[in-house]
Amino acid sequence: MACTVQAQLVVATTPQQRTLGSQRRVGAHCAVHKKDERTRCSMKYGSSASHQLQITGKSFFSGTSIRATVKRPAVSKRAGVITRASWNDFEWTPVKITEHYMESGMHHVTLDVGEEIVKGYTKPGQFVQVCLTREHKSVFLAISSAPGTTTTTLDLLIKPQPGSAADDLCHLSPGDTVEVSPVMGKGFDVNGEVPGAETILIFATGSGISPIKALIEATPENGGLNATTRKDVRLYYGAQKKEVMAFQDKFDKWEASGVKVVPVWSQENSTLGKTYVQDVFIEQQGGPIVGDPDTTAVVLCGRHEMVEAVTAMCSAAGIPHENFVKNF
Repeated sequence: MACTVQAQLVVATTPQQRTLGSQRRVGAHCAVHKKDERTRCSMKYGSSASHQLQITGKSFFSGTSIRATVKRPAVSKRAGVITRASWNDFEWTPVKITEHYMESGMHHVTLDVGEEIVKGYTKPGQFVQVCLTREHKSVFLAISSAPGTTTTTLDLLIKPQPGSAADDLCHLSPGDTVEVSPVMGKGFDVNGEVPGAETILIFATGSGISPIKALIEATPENGGLNATTRKDVRLYYGAQKKEVMAFQDKFDKWEASGVKVVPVWSQENSTLGKTYVQDVFIEQQGGPIVGDPDTTAVVLCGRHEMVEAVTAMCSAAGIPHENFVKNF
C-alpha cells in the first residue's frame, strides 16, 4: 500500500561524508503514515547521483513492517554542504561582521546580512544558522535585535563554548566574513497564539534572553508585546551570577515599556543552595497565578529543565497547553 512520508534529513558533515559521490548513511526520525500508523524509521541513500531514499521501520502500534521509497532532497553543489536541511535546501550568503564585543561573559555580534535576508525577519524569536565557511559546522543563533528595523543588520548573542561551532565565531573581528542562512523559525507569536492575553509570564535562562530581548523591544506591528496595554507582564531571567547576565543595561528601558524584570542568579549565594527562576516564581506568587489562566500567556526560552518545571507549574495552575509560547 502506498504511504505518505514526511521526514527531516540531517546530513552528517565529516570530511569523508562530504565527498560527492560517496556512499552516505543518514539516521533520522521520520513519520510514515499508513492507515494512521506512525513509525520511527531509518533512512539510507546511495551516491549523490541517486535521488531515492529507502525508508524502513515498524509501526509503534501494530509492529507491522513498513517500507517506502521516496525522492530525497537535492544537495546543491553550489552550497557545498547542507548541515541541516528539510526537503528544500537553502543558499548560504557570505556576510561581514560589523561589530563584535564581549560583555557579561557573552559575545555580542552584529552581521550586515543585506536587504533580502532582513526581509525574512518578521517575528521576534526567529533565528539564523551561521558558520565560518560552508565546510564548517554551523550554529543556530536566535536574533536579539527587533524585527522591522530599516537597517540591514542582525544582532546575535553568542555564549562561548570551547570546541563548539559557536566558539569559532567568538574569535572573529569586525570586517571578517562568515556564512549565514536565510532567517528561519516561526518565532514568538504571542498575539496570534494567545489573543487578548492580559497576563504574560516570560521565562528565560542564559543566552535564551537573546530572542526575548527582540520580543520585548519589537513594536506591536512587528510582533511585540505592547506591554503597557496588558495587566501584568513579567520577565524571570536566570543566569549563574550577575557578572554573566546579558543586557542588564536594558532592564530600566524594559521596565519603562511595561515589563517587570526579575533577575535570578542561581549561584549568587551558595549558602542558600542554587535558586532558579521557577523557585523565585513560586516564592513571589505565594498562591495561585494572578489573573485568569485562560488569558495568561507563558513564553519560554532556555534550559530544558527550566522549561519543563515552569510548564508543569503553570499547567497545574490551569493555564491551557495552547497558551505556552515557544519560538520553535
